[in-house]
Amino acid sequence: MIDTSSIATAPAELAAAASSRGGPVEKEQFLQLLVAQMKYQDPLNPMEGTEFTAQLAQFSSLEQLFAVNDSLGRVAGNQDRMAGLEAAAYLGRSVTSRGDRISVESGKASEALYRAPSGAASGSLTIYDERGGIVRVIDLADVGPGLHPVTWNGADADGNPVPDGTYRFQADFYDQEGSYLPGETYETGTVRGIDLADGAVRLDVEGTPVSLDRVIAVR
Repeated sequence: MIDTSSIATAPAELAAAASSRGGPVEKEQFLQLLVAQMKYQDPLNPMEGTEFTAQLAQFSSLEQLFAVNDSLGRVAGNQDRMAGLEAAAYLGRSVTSRGDRISVESGKASEALYRAPSGAASGSLTIYDERGGIVRVIDLADVGPGLHPVTWNGADADGNPVPDGTYRFQADFYDQEGSYLPGETYETGTVRGIDLADGAVRLDVEGTPVSLDRVIAVR
């Protein structure tokens, strides 16, 4: 009589070995299991045709999943390269993006914008230095809703020119009842380079990384 005890357990041992390595059974492991099951099946009780067909279908699905995964990886890589090529068109251009920086060079402040919300009855624009100290507060009482340029002459509250450097500005507004309405701020600068690290495209705007989704205008 044929001893089928070791035959029956061969595929199970392979499956256990595959499982012990952690994670799902991969392509080569699945193929080994299938071949082993065909090789060591009990000749007195061979694998049913329907069961064999089902396992072949599983193998076919696994092959397709690997192919889809490879295709998606190639598509993602191509998209990153295309995004980098598109971003190169920004080089040397002046861009306006969401942000709150304003720089002073030779006593002249760089371009910057703020958006006044609808319903604002009064407001102010506050300029801060790098340490967070207040440099200047500009009244915005008569400003209507929409985008407006920051009109700062690069001087402090006493009218003295501030040192060259980078400053921060904030727009605050209030309605007729005195309720606070936050304003939006935008900074402007020239694109000096493109950073493609970590698969994300960022513009180097005068030393500051800016993601493309923050850009609202290009000149």
